[in-house]
Amino acid sequence: MSSKHIVTALLVAPVLALLAWFITGKFSAEQPHAARGGEAYPLVEKSNCRRSGGTCDLVNEQFRVTLSATSDNKTLVLSASHPLEGVLVEIGTDSEAPSPEPMAQVDNSAMQWRLSLAFKPSSQQAIRLAAVANGAQYFAETTAVFLN
Repeated sequence: MSSKHIVTALLVAPVLALLAWFITGKFSAEQPHAARGGEAYPLVEKSNCRRSGGTCDLVNEQFRVTLSATSDNKTLVLSASHPLEGVLVEIGTDSEAPSPEPMAQVDNSAMQWRLSLAFKPSSQQAIRLAAVANGAQYFAETTAVFLN
């Protein structure tokens, strides 16, 4: 009779473990919410940022920013999915400690921005970005590999 109880326990235990895992995730996971003004949100770099190809997508849910450069690599171009209030960009390594530069708005939609570059960024340099949209701040860091 004890073997029936062992077999039943071996069948029920994995089901109970999976059920507990899903319930715990449901109640303890962070719930998605709309961006709130005054708070900062990270942008996640997509895979195209890690290889040369000319563009880099930075994303946080529905908010998306695409970085690219003009064909001569003298201007950094930013396209946003939402109107931005301002954008700061810093290009360099940690040891250089460059100061951030504001990007210039291209049109009235506030979704296209440009920054003239004094030099072509190398693949070892980092591009740090801070953007403000509807009072919420978005930030990201990626390497300049995609520009090469």
